[in-house]
Amino acid sequence: CAAQMQINVAEPRMFNLRDASPESYIEAVKQGLDPTCQLVVFIQPTKDSVRYDAIKQTLMGKNPLPSQCICLDTIKKEKGLMSVCLKVILQIQAKVDGEVW
Repeated sequence: CAAQMQINVAEPRMFNLRDASPESYIEAVKQGLDPTCQLVVFIQPTKDSVRYDAIKQTLMGKNPLPSQCICLDTIKKEKGLMSVCLKVILQIQAKVDGEVW
């Protein structure tokens, strides 16, 4: 999707979690982050405010890092996927750069 919009994105690092608990996500964040990381995108199996809040609090800690959480159902459907990608890219752009365009 980013390539179609002529946006350069590095190959993502993916992590398999043992379960969908907030603790699993936080563990992945702590193990997976390195100084070159500029953004974290989480794909959640379902909407869960406890998990969402835990992720956001962890990433806004000592070294704040922009993040975007996406619900799996939102990106599973091919119809409308480009629209979803555009919305996610705009949200990320606003968080990273502060400007949408």
